[in-house]
Amino acid sequence: PPAVVWPVVSDHELYGRLAPNLGKVEVVEGEGTGMRRRCEDTLGRGWTETCTLWNDGHEYAVAVDTADYPYPLGEMEGHWAARPDVGGSLVTMRFRFVPRPGVTGGAFAAVMLLAFRPVLRRILRGWERELAARASAAALAAHR
Repeated sequence: PPAVVWPVVSDHELYGRLAPNLGKVEVVEGEGTGMRRRCEDTLGRGWTETCTLWNDGHEYAVAVDTADYPYPLGEMEGHWAARPDVGGSLVTMRFRFVPRPGVTGGAFAAVMLLAFRPVLRRILRGWERELAARASAAALAAHR
């Protein structure tokens, strides 16, 4: 159910470990709407993201501060959600981006469109492993 899935989907540090382009994600200020998190890619280049939507237990969204973003995007937003579905939860991730003008931005956007689905699948598989590990740990604790 979403109540079980949500803590995994909204775990910023876990997301940083699962996304192959990220080396680290950490909350640096606040919580909920207005929360700020600092991200680093695998090369150690960092940027800030601000939470623009927080519907606890259901969904959240962030806007990337592209002023120090190491990729040629003028805008980038992400949205994550866990909703009730037949037999469990439907987890979604949506991203909206606008490439910077020019060849580099356009080429990067084309690569993102091709490479993003496998990246998202990897994150989803990581969340599934984490949920299975937490369920296993809870079952062991219940038997003690």
